[in-house]
Amino acid sequence: MLDLSLRAGGYEYMDEADVVGPDLERCLVELARVNRYLGGVAGSLQALDELASNISGKHLSVLDLGTGAGDIPAAMVRWGQGKGVELSVTTIDFNPHIVAFAQVQLAHLPQVEVRREDAFALPFAADSFDIVHAGLFLHHFDAERVVELLNIMRRLGRRGLIVNDLYRHQLAYWGIRCCDALFSRSRMAQHDGPQSVLRGFRVDELVSLAKRAGVELAARRHWAFRLVVTAVK
Repeated sequence: MLDLSLRAGGYEYMDEADVVGPDLERCLVELARVNRYLGGVAGSLQALDELASNISGKHLSVLDLGTGAGDIPAAMVRWGQGKGVELSVTTIDFNPHIVAFAQVQLAHLPQVEVRREDAFALPFAADSFDIVHAGLFLHHFDAERVVELLNIMRRLGRRGLIVNDLYRHQLAYWGIRCCDALFSRSRMAQHDGPQSVLRGFRVDELVSLAKRAGVELAARRHWAFRLVVTAVK
C-alpha cells in the first residue's frame, strides 16, 4: 500500500510552462474526457448552481484558472443558457500552447475569453468577477502557493469561489493507473494522472489551507474522488 498520509511533491509534465506537441493535445483531450465522466464538469456545475442561487440578476461573470482544454468554461456557458443567465467566462492558462488549443476549442463561444496569464500575477482589480473557479489546478502547487492562490481567488471574486480538485485515496490512485493503462494514448496523461492523485488533498488539509487564506468554505467529496469546495463571500 502507498503511504498517502501526506501530499506528495514530485513533478508533472503539465507543470512545464512551455510543454508542447501532439502528446500535449492528446492529454488535454483525455483530461476533458476525465472531467466529463469522473466528476470534473458535474462537480463544478453543481457548485456554480449553488453559488448562483445566492446572486440576484441575470448576468454572471466567472474567472477560470488553469483552463486546460476549456471544457469546463464551455459547460458553464451551456449551464447559463439553460438557466437563462447571461454568463461570461474569462479563462487563463500560463502555457501558450494550451491557450492556443483552448482558443480553438472555444472559438464558437463568444461568451468565453481565453488569455495567457500567470495566476500569481493577474492584471485584474479586486472584485472583478462574481465567481473564481479552479479545476484540477491547486494540486499542482505546494501548501504556501495554494494559500497564495486562495487569497487571490478570494480577492478577485466578489461573490465567491469554487475549487474542484482531487481527493487523495488509494482507490483513486490505482483506478487512474488502470484507466490510463487501458484507455490512454498519452504518455503525459499516463504519468501525470497518478502523480496528480498523490498531490491531491484530504478535506481537512484544504479546509486548513483555506483558513490560512482567510476563506471560510464548505468542502465535500464528489464522484469520483473529487473534492469540491465552495466559499461565499
